Amino acid sequence: MSQLSNPKNTQYLFIDMNSFFASCEQQANPLYRNKPIAVTPVNCDNGCIVSASYDAKAKEIKTGTLVKEAKRLCPNIIIRESNTYLYIDYHRKIVKILESFSPFLSIRSVDEAVIKLSPSEQNTSIAMEIGRKIKQKIQQNVGEYLKSSIGIGLNVFLAKQATEFRKPDGLYEIKLENLEWYYQQIKLTDIKGIAQGMERQLYERKIYTPLDFYHSTQEDLMDKLGAVGNYWYLKLHGYDLDEKVLETPKTVGHSHVLEPKYRNWNSTWAVCQKLMEKVAYRLRAYGLKTNGVYLGVRFYNGGFSKRIKTSPFSDSRTLTRIIYRLWKEIDKNNTPFKISVTLYDLTRSPAQQLKLFTSMNKDEAISVTMDLINDKYGAFSLKPASILSAEKSAPDRIAFGRPIY
Repeated sequence: MSQLSNPKNTQYLFIDMNSFFASCEQQANPLYRNKPIAVTPVNCDNGCIVSASYDAKAKEIKTGTLVKEAKRLCPNIIIRESNTYLYIDYHRKIVKILESFSPFLSIRSVDEAVIKLSPSEQNTSIAMEIGRKIKQKIQQNVGEYLKSSIGIGLNVFLAKQATEFRKPDGLYEIKLENLEWYYQQIKLTDIKGIAQGMERQLYERKIYTPLDFYHSTQEDLMDKLGAVGNYWYLKLHGYDLDEKVLETPKTVGHSHVLEPKYRNWNSTWAVCQKLMEKVAYRLRAYGLKTNGVYLGVRFYNGGFSKRIKTSPFSDSRTLTRIIYRLWKEIDKNNTPFKISVTLYDLTRSPAQQLKLFTSMNKDEAISVTMDLINDKYGAFSLKPASILSAEKSAPDRIAFGRPIY
């Protein structure tokens, strides 16, 4: 970390396709244009909206809204069941265009990409012109309804933040000169990686605004947030964090010492399910799959400990089934006081969103859809009913956001 060079303006250009799935539907079918439309994996009343057009967003329909609620808010809304192959087809056409602009292209998801600008392009007027040409070429060669917001920034994090500042169809640069002003214009939850639950934890640490966050010293953030505080300080100030800094973990796990009231087997299972949700979420956040599962339960005298090798997976429901098989082997005549769930033998996973809506793996689609909603509204905003009895156990310990940008 100490070897990081000082922040420099105009380093990255981030492309974010606006309401991508809904826009693809409007581009493919002229009858849907200029009308409110939303996309859901399953078209039923309890289906969950994963993409809404700006016409629909104007009616307060957003990611996470139930289909029946969307119909109540907007009776004439068009609900489309997701069409993976259509979205991937448009995605590939867009990638081909982006590749024509730079060899330094990194695809972040089905609707996001980032370009590392070359030294000759690290100039505001040149970078802005590249942004305008990309937007123009996508609309001319792929589809007029496929609009994008493009951000330019000192690092990938700030370039992504810049895309959010002028949506839809925006083009904006965050520079050292306007960094403080920018943080005055937004809320904490406008910062990528901070949802409502994390906002509350920052409040508890007397960080009430993005400007408070920005003005905090490196030492203060590390004192309040631990090692992750250093990471936040660097990216908020525009340091270019090489992805090697965020190395792929060898294991992902959570353990928890049970409060006395949870030291019975029904409550311990509920706590175990919460740990499983947290572990599986972190696994997907790193873009990994696991090939091994470990369950440990400590008793007052002895305990249970077992590992099992698996086929690669990343969804919560598969993890629950595997852990439950191990759970049935535990001698329930003992009293539990600590529980651990760990995933090991981790391997890199393909971009989740590219296969989010395929019918090939419904368990994975459910898990990733829940991640999208919980990223936006805070950890455990959407959760299995089975963990409600343990909702206050195993609290989050300031795990600030996905280490993506």
